[in-house]
Amino acid sequence: MDEDEISLDDLFHRHTMPLDHQIALKTALYRLNRKFSSMFTEHTIEGFLTGSYEQYAGLSRVPHFVHILAERFAFERLTAFAVAEHHLTSGQPIVVFVCQTNDLLSPMARGLFMKHAGDGALAWSAGLEPALAIRPGARAALQEIGVDISKDFPKPLALEMLQAATTVVGFGCLDQIPRLPGREYLDADAPSPVPGDGDSLRQIRDWLDEQTAELLARLS
Repeated sequence: MDEDEISLDDLFHRHTMPLDHQIALKTALYRLNRKFSSMFTEHTIEGFLTGSYEQYAGLSRVPHFVHILAERFAFERLTAFAVAEHHLTSGQPIVVFVCQTNDLLSPMARGLFMKHAGDGALAWSAGLEPALAIRPGARAALQEIGVDISKDFPKPLALEMLQAATTVVGFGCLDQIPRLPGREYLDADAPSPVPGDGDSLRQIRDWLDEQTAELLARLS
């Protein structure tokens, strides 16, 4: 883990948060422990949760949802860490899609890649400077072809994702992504969206659909 591991009690002293958020975080820790206790110590799991909270708390734009995003991000990071530490192994392709803000290209690419892969691969998306929310137009364009990314949310690029990945795809930001040995790094030059233009988002969707299908076929 990159950040200093702190306990929930330490977190509550660092941040002013309502009592219901404190209870929600304690419940989140219980759920994460049920999922990952056979792989990691409770101290490690708690550190992932509090570290994830700290990252989102720094954004300050989402104070009412930080505890929710922290649990979701901790779950993804712990899953990636479990793969990297060989607690979860499948031999499947694992792809991380990265763009600057993680609100359009990378979540769309992840959704389309998983549409083609089903249970045959694993993918995450992340951003170097995560936005507040996924763009509604991105969700709508994918819903038209039966792909649901309603549970996706912008998140920072976690080291654990890179450690678990077999392939990293960057949309115009590949030179800013840390390089780890043994991973394939690909630069994707997607079409630029026209603000407010649904047709341009469909064009991007169709391009990503083709590219992710080709990527999966090659990796498989």
